[in-house]
Amino acid sequence: MPRSARLVLAVVLFVQLAWSVPLAVVFGNEYLATREADLLVPSAIFAVFVVGFLAATVTLLLSWLLAGRRRKRLLATGSRVPALLVDVAYTHTRVKRRTVRKLTFESRATGTPVRAEAHTTVDLPEGTPATIAYDLADPTKAVVVDDLTALAADLAGRAERQRQARIDEMFRHQRGGSWTTFEQDGPSVFTTSTVTVSGADGLPVDLTSHVKDAAGQGFGTALDQLRAMVADGRLSQQQFDAIARQFSGLFDEPGR
Repeated sequence: MPRSARLVLAVVLFVQLAWSVPLAVVFGNEYLATREADLLVPSAIFAVFVVGFLAATVTLLLSWLLAGRRRKRLLATGSRVPALLVDVAYTHTRVKRRTVRKLTFESRATGTPVRAEAHTTVDLPEGTPATIAYDLADPTKAVVVDDLTALAADLAGRAERQRQARIDEMFRHQRGGSWTTFEQDGPSVFTTSTVTVSGADGLPVDLTSHVKDAAGQGFGTALDQLRAMVADGRLSQQQFDAIARQFSGLFDEPGR
């Protein structure tokens, strides 16, 4: 369980004790002083609340203490192996409006699968690499070594750098005068730029104006303009076919 969730739970339990203990003491003293039967039931109820909250608080504190000690021991003496995140399960617990996730990391470095679980509110994709430490005598005792919050921040930083690199590459292609379709995780991104080709007479042809005409007048008009350039010898048939495919992708039309 994340530390923030433990803190919230501990605060809730202590608040319950803060109001139930005084009431139990008040009703209990009043009952002992007067022996009125009407005071017996509320005294017993608040006494049960106090005992229940105390038992829950002590149990949780002991379990957290033992888990902390076991983690420290495994981090200090456990065998460390590389692992991958193989399962992400959403729990019914929410902390600061974020759902707590149960992450399962698995390592097969030793030939036998070793698994470690961790709870966190950060979002990590399956396949995320990490390190786990486990007890050689009992491989079922294992913990995740990495700081999951820092790991998520590192992955987010890498994704942002990759996105920026794709953007930089698009602008480099634009400056170099090329048409490029960049493959991403999802639909292709069609980019238009100032494209210069050389015709049979060696004169450069700026196709940017034809892209603008296509946007304003439609797919057919743009192709007619390109066919005229082929007829004038300013475009080869191969160049025409390539640009026509680009236009068909731009306007979601079948290639012609």
